[in-house]
Amino acid sequence: MLLCLAILGTTACGREEGEATTTGVVTQAPKTEAPTAEETISPFYAMNGSAGTLAGTTVVVTIVTNDKTTRWEPGDDDDIATLKQQKNYLLKACDWLSGQATEYGKTADFIADWEAYPDLYYEYDTTEELVRVDGKKYDVQKGFILGNIPSDALKTKYEADNIIYVFMFNTPAENEVNPWSLTRISGEMCDRELINNYTRFKGYTTTPTVYAHEMMHCFGAYDLYYASSVIPREYVDHLTEIDSQDIMFCSHVGEEIRVTMSALDAYYIGLISECEDVELWNLSEAVWLQ
Repeated sequence: MLLCLAILGTTACGREEGEATTTGVVTQAPKTEAPTAEETISPFYAMNGSAGTLAGTTVVVTIVTNDKTTRWEPGDDDDIATLKQQKNYLLKACDWLSGQATEYGKTADFIADWEAYPDLYYEYDTTEELVRVDGKKYDVQKGFILGNIPSDALKTKYEADNIIYVFMFNTPAENEVNPWSLTRISGEMCDRELINNYTRFKGYTTTPTVYAHEMMHCFGAYDLYYASSVIPREYVDHLTEIDSQDIMFCSHVGEEIRVTMSALDAYYIGLISECEDVELWNLSEAVWLQ
């Protein structure tokens, strides 16, 4: 058993090819009833993984995880404070994403506060090493999700279009692995969008900007700070030249999100259906349009 009872009892990015620059199995929740035959689940669940486009309602499930190298200690004041801080940062990211959607004339709602919605909180003990730079343990994490989290029922209960999963690790400051995500654009077998949140890395604490960046990956946004099969080097160089503050290009270490969501990001996550940069720079088409 990890932290849930202690937390609820209170008053209360990493990529293999580069990294963002800095600018400036126990459930403590009540069981969720399965959907009836008359209830339906969003088509995004089958077609595009567990998250489709940002517009709509998204359930965020937090999974507080002990793995081979990291632990959350029950009743430890520092660990409790860290987890509460990270929850608040997650909620800030959700609020920012909702506000960005509004700027594009869309509505994006998030249900993520596990103190308000305790069936969105899970605990996971494993001997696997999950603090890593690659996705080789995706099936292990997906196995926990499939075996323990009633995803369809949660989506039905909260009338949600999307569901994503945040695995929360109590990493020390000397941890060298950035938080990162596995999404449907990582491979056709990635049908559950999940984020590995390493609460501390390279001397930093994971901030709301990091959460928002990783959550945008879940909806189809691409990293823009390195060249890839979908983002040519010329475009990365262009963003560098203009000192872009795009959230998918740079990061921020403060408690407020001071970067921007570009039209290209909005296009990739489904807030708009076209973006002139795609044709101008020969960029990849949005996954949700394919």
